[in-house]
Amino acid sequence: MGRWANRVVTLNVATPVPRNLRNQTKEQSEATYEALKLIGGMAKKGRVLLYESDEVLLERLNFRPATLSGTEFDTFQGVPHQRARAPLTRTFVIDWRYTPEAARASWHEFLSRIKHPRFLKLLKATGGSHAADLYHLWEAEHNGLEYFITLDRKFVNAVTRPKPLDTPVKICTPEQFVQALS
Repeated sequence: MGRWANRVVTLNVATPVPRNLRNQTKEQSEATYEALKLIGGMAKKGRVLLYESDEVLLERLNFRPATLSGTEFDTFQGVPHQRARAPLTRTFVIDWRYTPEAARASWHEFLSRIKHPRFLKLLKATGGSHAADLYHLWEAEHNGLEYFITLDRKFVNAVTRPKPLDTPVKICTPEQFVQALS
């Protein structure tokens, strides 16, 4: 609250308003946010070890709109995590020519050039769909991780129904992960 001229003014500076996640209802989105908070809490208590890959960092830079990441409203602020090694390395340069569109095009070109038998097998199992998500799944396999948690329900459905994808990694939403550990 402050004064401006002869008026008392109240200004609400930061009120986080959860948005509905893509292809999710308000209720589904709220359940996802709650599950993410629980996962963050489990990681802070040492009950789970979270991993993040360089590709996820690049996706955040290139594909995602501004978030609450790094703010007091960030569910994963201060949550310890490890770095997952990529099954294939690639170079990414940010210079004066950088644009998110060029970065996305480079990412899709990289994915289309992968000829590794495991990645091709994963891609074939989904009919050629979900290449980016399958790359992350391949990263999880490469690092010997037990779970791959994603917000993309379409991807989860594509690799679990009607026949589950042949992978040692359990693919799930945040809610499914919390339920599996309960």
